[in-house]
Amino acid sequence: IGVEASTVGNHEFDLGTRAFSDATRDAAFPYLTANLDFSGDSDIRGRYTETVGVNGLEDATNLKGRIVPSAVVQKGNELVGLVGVTTQILETISSTGGVEVKGFAGDGSETNDMAQLAALLQPVIDDLVSQGVDKIVLMSHLQQLQFEQALAPLLTGVDIILAAGSNTRLG
Repeated sequence: IGVEASTVGNHEFDLGTRAFSDATRDAAFPYLTANLDFSGDSDIRGRYTETVGVNGLEDATNLKGRIVPSAVVQKGNELVGLVGVTTQILETISSTGGVEVKGFAGDGSETNDMAQLAALLQPVIDDLVSQGVDKIVLMSHLQQLQFEQALAPLLTGVDIILAAGSNTRLG
């Protein structure tokens, strides 16, 4: 089985947004993040596709080479929703160009705020549930396990959190 989806983390931006855009275009899977705004970066904004509130199930196989907040994979007769989330301090640890972390007033104000992050993520989770998806995996890249642990009780409908950066699985 090949890669079905990947979460956007800080290292995707190590060589800048153009290199990340090129890598995304060639990927046989979607990249997931629900808390980044790509509209301010001309090198990568064209790779983003909105999946929340869009009619139809966001099948991951139809979203390869795209950046999306969420996607769905089918496992037998089961639909599994995938939601991506990226560290809120991304702009201070990588080369994000015009990409912004959602929910903050301006550059330099970003911090690890799990309540704010939960408020951004819950509508994405709810959108999947409204489409009949009852298994939700949060694919997280928050850098430290303590942040996933703080975020988990603030969300409803999430069955598993895969924690990248800390490389930990939470169930």
